[in-house]
Amino acid sequence: MKRGTLGSIDDEDTDGGGTAKTAITPRRSTRQQRKAGTSRKKKSGGSNSNIKSDAASAMSPDLAAFLEQSGDADAGVVQEETKSSRRAPKRERRQKQSVQKVVDEERAAEIKIVLDKLEEVLGERTGNVRDILAVVEELLEIPSNNNNDLRRLLSARDRSDFRLAWVGSDEAICHLGTGLHKVPLARMQEVFMNCLGKNKIEILEVISIIGPFPNVKNVLQGTTKIISGSGGSDVQIVMDSMFDGTGKEIMAGTDDNIRRVDLEVAFCDERALVVVMPDEENSNGKPLDDDGKRVLLFVREDDLDDKLEGLRVNELD
Repeated sequence: MKRGTLGSIDDEDTDGGGTAKTAITPRRSTRQQRKAGTSRKKKSGGSNSNIKSDAASAMSPDLAAFLEQSGDADAGVVQEETKSSRRAPKRERRQKQSVQKVVDEERAAEIKIVLDKLEEVLGERTGNVRDILAVVEELLEIPSNNNNDLRRLLSARDRSDFRLAWVGSDEAICHLGTGLHKVPLARMQEVFMNCLGKNKIEILEVISIIGPFPNVKNVLQGTTKIISGSGGSDVQIVMDSMFDGTGKEIMAGTDDNIRRVDLEVAFCDERALVVVMPDEENSNGKPLDDDGKRVLLFVREDDLDDKLEGLRVNELD
């Protein structure tokens, strides 16, 4: 017998002279018992899969197909819900864009109607201020987001030119321009506010001189900055350069010579601008108070070069 191994032991019966063999159940080591227990556990653990496979084999083909289709249908529902949740923000964004487009189109049509009225009133040249202010009031009543529109207009890359169509007083012109039209024998012909892009702006004046003299063009240049206002959007123009009638550029030189012009923006659109000189005496004043003496109304000018050529102004060097 090998050492460490328990096997069958044969006992010989000497009494009967015969040989009798008695089988004794061998004892297993602890390690073998653990292996046997593990083997049984594995077999027991695998019984569930066996049960499932047995159940599947015992299941009718129609029932199995139904359960499989049900599982696919549930997965399809989940996938469809996920896709729908992803499409929802895009659908809402498209709906908002469609609504905004309709609003913008309606607003543009309304602005065009009012500007046509204004052109008609100004063309009559009756001098009736109340008729002009009635149309301007209609323009101010059109809903708009002046702050966003103004920011977009001033910061755009493309140039936008506006012509002064009506002003309430000479004081308002002097507040924005050079005031050189007040010198003897001079008279203001046109004023243009040109947004050059990237917050740069110029105020262009065309002044006529009585006598055999060409019209004079003065240009003030600067940058714009939107500032917070109590009644809406305000803009400040910081002017640090000027081209006089001879084409000579005059720089501010020092901070004391820099000119800062504050304007209240009552209406802003790519087709029209209504700016108002601040009222130093009454901060709660409305734009059209005192027959609109603080109002400057600009309309878009599409042919500035042709306009200047018709005014016979000398070109800048």
